[in-house]
Amino acid sequence: MAVKQILTHVGGQIDNLTKEAVNSQYVQPMMAHSVPLSVCSKLMSLDYFCQFMPKELIPSSFPHLSSNSTELLNVLPAWGQSLRSRCTVQEVKRRVLDGVDCITPIDIQNYLESDYAKSAEQMLQALPANPSVYDYARC
Repeated sequence: MAVKQILTHVGGQIDNLTKEAVNSQYVQPMMAHSVPLSVCSKLMSLDYFCQFMPKELIPSSFPHLSSNSTELLNVLPAWGQSLRSRCTVQEVKRRVLDGVDCITPIDIQNYLESDYAKSAEQMLQALPANPSVYDYARC
């Protein structure tokens, strides 16, 4: 799925899967408004795909595809490495926010005493023995 998304960005054709196209049409635009960790993981999928292509997908009559995948294979590890620091910063920020937003026992107690929780509890107690999908989703 990740490789398909990258292919879509570069024009939808495997012929367009070049170092220049992936960089200019996928990596650079995605880094402007996406999560670095997501871009890293998709580039890793592309790396695996490029390792697979020469062995399994590319017949000898399409040598330009082989050179494109080899070129990509040469740069993908460096691209991943260059994004690694941004991924680490993003991970640290997420952990800090998780620490700030920790649920405390008081938060749980307040929720259990809320009108919303009491209403949900009444709904659950009123369910038949074999609830429908609608009842389950409503609760």
